[in-house]
Amino acid sequence: MKKQTELLELGIAADPTDADVLIAMFRLPNQDAAYRKRVKELIDKAAEKFRSDINEFPDEAAGYNQFAWLIGNTEGNFDEAIQFSHKSIEIRRAGGYLDTLGHCYYGKGDYENAVKYQREAAKLDPHSQAISRQLKVFQKALDAQKK
Repeated sequence: MKKQTELLELGIAADPTDADVLIAMFRLPNQDAAYRKRVKELIDKAAEKFRSDINEFPDEAAGYNQFAWLIGNTEGNFDEAIQFSHKSIEIRRAGGYLDTLGHCYYGKGDYENAVKYQREAAKLDPHSQAISRQLKVFQKALDAQKK
């Protein structure tokens, strides 16, 4: 765990807006309150940077998707993340962007829409094992919710 933490710290030092590093830091188990608080602050700063990018480049899908990916996989305003994810797909329909939308709905606890959009992502990107694996996770959550 110590080595993983060290590597994540190097990653965030290199790019404090790297959503995947922030997500990994957020999910790191057995961290104290000070670490959790710091990660939350880093997530908030990155989200603000993505909002700034969106304001500066409102016709580019990447900023919307980055914000949605970060919040959908951590914590924050899931409704805003879903809205931004839909906007990214409106600009550029791609399997990865639909995957982000699935994650946003999953984070919110809306497993039905998570499965719906993850299925669409899998259709657009049928060779992505990550998308297919995540569809199984979302489907399992939906099935459990329906019981």
